[in-house]
Amino acid sequence: MSKRTENMNTQEETNQDVYCPFCFLMKTVKESKLKHSEFCTHLYNAQIELLQAFKSLIDAKISSLEKKKTKTPGRKKATKIKVE
Repeated sequence: MSKRTENMNTQEETNQDVYCPFCFLMKTVKESKLKHSEFCTHLYNAQIELLQAFKSLIDAKISSLEKKKTKTPGRKKATKIKVE
């Protein structure tokens, strides 16, 4: 395999694994987990909390949409008006 092909493959793998700054941080921390285990534990717990925060937002939006759906059982029908 040529050096150029190897570089392209490496870049593609890197681009696929890291798609946001937060994920990049988590990947970097995970790779150096053995050096700073207590630090990594705190960051891992923070990652869980962040995901739970987003989950609560999504659950709230789902609930509000379900309530809205039950309040309006059907569509209003148009009334024909005769204009003279």
